[in-house]
Amino acid sequence: MTTDFLAPALVRAQPRLRLRSDEVADGGRLRTPQRAGLLKGGGLDVSPSLQWSGAPFGTLSYAVTAHDSTGRCYWAVADISGGVTSLVVDAGNGVGERLPSVAKQLRNDLGLARYLGPAPAALGLPGRFIFTVYAVDVGRLPLTRHAGPRELSAALEIHEVGRATLTAAYGWTPPR
Repeated sequence: MTTDFLAPALVRAQPRLRLRSDEVADGGRLRTPQRAGLLKGGGLDVSPSLQWSGAPFGTLSYAVTAHDSTGRCYWAVADISGGVTSLVVDAGNGVGERLPSVAKQLRNDLGLARYLGPAPAALGLPGRFIFTVYAVDVGRLPLTRHAGPRELSAALEIHEVGRATLTAAYGWTPPR
């Protein structure tokens, strides 16, 4: 007996993963604390709080990334337990004491295991900064101790069951 006729109904019944932050408004401008400090962008490299809801069926853990519109990764966290639905402000400080217990911060594209905010390009051109939470179907992703964004991306291709994003602008603002 086949149950293929149920598949469309099950897909429609899935909750939709949602992501929000008290510090980052979707479609808004990135605040000063979340912008680059180490990269001389006038900010403080403080990761924002993130809260998510609507875990798809089969979610056992989460991963979080922050990248710019060119695809450069500034923050990557994997293996956030499935029962955790938020990260606090400055969870990406590099020390790790503000991360949930089993979560691990991966190296970003600059080789640092911490959050870095974006800095405007040399010409001050505007950019977009995208925070993404991924719902994952395993408790721990198969990542090495020295994994970075590429390894995380490859693991998520196999284990992602949902995602949600927040996008904020940074850099130059055109005159009105």
